[in-house]
Amino acid sequence: MGIAANLVVYREVCSACHSLDRIAWRNLVGVSHTVDEVKAMAEEVEYEDGPNDQGEMFQRPSVGSDRV
Repeated sequence: MGIAANLVVYREVCSACHSLDRIAWRNLVGVSHTVDEVKAMAEEVEYEDGPNDQGEMFQRPSVGSDRV
C-alpha cells in the first residue's frame, strides 16, 4: 500500500483516536502528494480562526501551513 493510500486509511479509520497535529498540509507535498492534490484535500477542511474586526471567531478554508 502506498503512502497516499495510507493517508486515506488514516483519515477514515485512525484519525478518530490518533492525531496528525504536528503535520502541516505542506509537509505532504513531494512525499505522498503533489501540490495540487494537497491543495484539493486542504480545501475540504475548514478551521476556526479569528477573532475578526468584530471580535468573533470564524471558519476559513485551510492553507498549507495549517496542521492536518
